[in-house]
Amino acid sequence: MPFLQLRQPDLRFVPIALGTRQFAALEQLGNAIADVITAQKESVLIVASSDMNHYESDIVTRAKDHRAIERILVLDPGDSTTS
Repeated sequence: MPFLQLRQPDLRFVPIALGTRQFAALEQLGNAIADVITAQKESVLIVASSDMNHYESDIVTRAKDHRAIERILVLDPGDSTTS
C-alpha cells in the first residue's frame, strides 16, 4: 500500500482481512464487493495478497499454492484443500 499511496496520494482503499474458510461467508463477501464495484463510476483496482501457509515445508506450501492457482485460473471458487 505505501507504494500505491506514494504514486497516487489521493488513493482510497478498503483493507479486507479474512479469517474464515466458510465458503458461504466468502461467497457473500465476494458478491457484496462485486455489487459495490458495479455501482462505481470510476475504475476500481483490486489488489489481493495471500499468506496461506507459514507452518509447513516449502514442498507442501508449493503444492498447496499450485492447487489454489489452478482453481483461480479456471475461475473455480471451490475448496482446493479437498482435492
